[in-house]
Amino acid sequence: MKAYRGVLLILSLALPAAAQSLSPEARQTAGIIGIVSTLDQFDKLRNEPPSTDNVIQKLVLRQQITEALLDAELDVDAVVASIQREETQIQQVQNRLSSQRDRVVALATLGSTIAGSGVGILGNSLEFSKKTAVAGNAVSVGSGVAATVLSLVAIRLQRGRKGPIEIGPNMLARLFDRPSENISLWPDDVWNFLNSAPVQGTRTQTRLESLKETWMMQGRTSLQKSAASEATIAFLTSSPAEARHLSLGDLSDRSGMLADTRAQVALMKRDLAELVKYLH
Repeated sequence: MKAYRGVLLILSLALPAAAQSLSPEARQTAGIIGIVSTLDQFDKLRNEPPSTDNVIQKLVLRQQITEALLDAELDVDAVVASIQREETQIQQVQNRLSSQRDRVVALATLGSTIAGSGVGILGNSLEFSKKTAVAGNAVSVGSGVAATVLSLVAIRLQRGRKGPIEIGPNMLARLFDRPSENISLWPDDVWNFLNSAPVQGTRTQTRLESLKETWMMQGRTSLQKSAASEATIAFLTSSPAEARHLSLGDLSDRSGMLADTRAQVALMKRDLAELVKYLH
C-alpha cells in the first residue's frame, strides 16, 4: 500500500498543477490543430484531486497534446524551410544577374566617357585649323551624340537582364490559387492558420488577406483583375517547368513576398510555444 501511494505521489508531482489561462491567440491555434477539447479535458482533470485514474488520464491527455504540438511545429518548420530554400535560390539568381548587369553598365559608361571626352578632345583640336574645322565640328557633334546615346543605354541597362527561372518550390503559388509543385504543398494546419483572422484587433481580415493588402500597397501586386496583374502574379508564382524569364525587379518582389509570408507563418510557433509551456 505504501509503495502504491508512493507511485501515485510521484505521478501527481510529475504532472502540472493549475496553470494560468491561455491567451486568445494560443487557444485559436489550439483550435486550428484540433486539440481544444483535449485541452479542456486536461484542465478539468488538473483541477480535480489526484487519484490513480485521474493521474493516468492526465498522462494520456498530456501525451496526446504534446504529440499534436510536435506535429504542428514540424509542419511550420517544413514550410519555413521550403520558403528559405526558395529565398536562397532567388538570391543566387539575383547575384548572377546583378553581376552581369554591372559589367555591361560599366562598359557602356566607359564607352560614354571615351566618346564624350577622348573623341571630344580630338574634335576640339581639329577646330584650331581652318582646313579641319568642319571635320572637327563633325567629330565634336558625333562624340556628343555617341556619349548621349551610350549614357541612355547605360541607364536602361541598370534594370538588368532577365534570367530563366530555375527556382523551386514556388511557395507563393497557392496563395494566389496558382498551380504549385508537389513539394510546395502546404500542411493543412499551417494553411488554416494563414487563412484565419488574428483574435486581437478590430480588423476581420485573415493573415493572408493582410499580406495581400500589404503587397498591393507596396506595388508588388494588384487586387484588380486585369491581364497585367495576372501576368505579374504568373511571374511571381512561376515554377521551373513554366520556363519564364524573371527580371531583377521580379526577383526582388518575389523575395520580399516570401520573407513576409515566412514571418507570418513563423508567428504560429509563438502560440505553439505558449501551449507547450501551458502543460508544465
